[in-house]
Amino acid sequence: MISSANGIICASKLTLRHSRHLVNVSVCQNRALLYHPSTCGTAVQKRRASTAKALVWQGKHRIPKHDIPATARIRGHSALSLRTLKPARLDAEEFVNLTGRVSKTVHFSAAPEEPRLQIFYFRSSVHIQFPPDSQGFFYWHFKPDAPPVSGQLRFRTTTSSDPATFLSGHDLQLPNGRTWNISLLHIARRSKYSALRTHLLAERLVTAKVLDTATKISPSYQDKHSLPRSYIPATTAAGLRNAPALLLRTLNQARLNAEDFADIAGRLSRFVRFPLAPAERRFEMRYFQPGSQRIPFPPDTHGFLYWYLEPGAPPASGQVRFRTTTSSDPATFPSGRDLQLPDSRTWNISPLRSTRRSQHRGLRAHLLAERLVTAKMLDTMTNISPSYQDKHSLPKSNTPSTTAVGLRNTTALLLCTLNQTRLNAEDFADLNGRLWRYVRFPLAPAERGFQMRYLESGSERIPFPPDSHGFLYWSLVPVGGTWSCQTAGHGIYPSSALSAGHGILDFVHIFSPRGW
Repeated sequence: MISSANGIICASKLTLRHSRHLVNVSVCQNRALLYHPSTCGTAVQKRRASTAKALVWQGKHRIPKHDIPATARIRGHSALSLRTLKPARLDAEEFVNLTGRVSKTVHFSAAPEEPRLQIFYFRSSVHIQFPPDSQGFFYWHFKPDAPPVSGQLRFRTTTSSDPATFLSGHDLQLPNGRTWNISLLHIARRSKYSALRTHLLAERLVTAKVLDTATKISPSYQDKHSLPRSYIPATTAAGLRNAPALLLRTLNQARLNAEDFADIAGRLSRFVRFPLAPAERRFEMRYFQPGSQRIPFPPDTHGFLYWYLEPGAPPASGQVRFRTTTSSDPATFPSGRDLQLPDSRTWNISPLRSTRRSQHRGLRAHLLAERLVTAKMLDTMTNISPSYQDKHSLPKSNTPSTTAVGLRNTTALLLCTLNQTRLNAEDFADLNGRLWRYVRFPLAPAERGFQMRYLESGSERIPFPPDSHGFLYWSLVPVGGTWSCQTAGHGIYPSSALSAGHGILDFVHIFSPRGW
């Protein structure tokens, strides 16, 4: 192997044979002390470079990965040359096997002057290797009906190097169940992605305007390759309020995907930003605040924010809700449950509150951009007082009746529906101990509300009795061969509400939720 003559080291060549490859690997070993270190080092570097070219993975007739030790695989490969990120233009030359690697260096043919990009799989204090079967194609993911800034670099795992297997493949997943990706928000803001930016522009996958817009948006926390909050104790997670904002791409149930999955378990609040309204400031989303005390989001609060509107219901009754799910797969959405408050009501952000608060301007702009509401509808709702039961507070049943009686300046009760078949938890009202309650109607925003009372005997008003919590509804009952109209709930109504000869409004006890 090595011979020495007159103090000169002679390096022999070892021939490695595999299939049709003949690879000469030069070996330099120090058996004599009389040599120039730089001479030997330079020779070895040159020979290693030629060897790496001979073993390049992207070449034809390559050696199978399972025949090469992991350490040799990781050190012995040159950069992957990416010619395209368009799924329709992929061919076998774009196929790459990342299994067992900590990272992969990528060179973009459309950006030859830009520095190469080192792509990692996952980092949680230490770098984690790409998992088994991480073989396939890098590609640009973008839905035509999604915001332009929602594009991502993804990796589609396939069973072979045939591009025809792309459609039947699966996007690479992270240990937390979300999809591995490099979002456009990161690509636009970080200098190390300069080559990727140039490539995207060259292939017309993005525009300069879209990149400029993306630089103005903070990257979403869940887009980062890190463990979800469910892996962190609630006490720790609750204090991490300075994390980057949650990026809300869509509230449309039909367009949700794994990237919209959010884990907010144990948090006191979470900041939210909207790609469709990049100029608007973020807003702080909280779970529950009785008085001055904030309560964190409960365990298992992981799922999707979405826009809820019951079919046939008035637009003003729409709400932003949080659907808890068992995984980031949108297919689990129908089997999930809406997040509940401690008082068993559904957590929500009502449009009435969002139209009246400046911190919700981004949400309003997003709802308009997705056409979930109209400008006319938002304008109408600004004239309606938010419903008391829409507020995230404990019900009055938890308040002594003597105290509740004095709370006569509470905002109006919003009566969205009187149709029994359309009632839901948001229509639940607690009147326990109240002398009266002011009611307004979203379907008649121009009309003034009315004061609903329980009973007035002479000059004495009697408060609503205990357990007066339930639903107001419309009832038609036969009276003496005719039909009588009734609204559930005792009350003193304006005379204009009664139409002579067309039924009466009667006193009917409010049903408990257990009665439905």
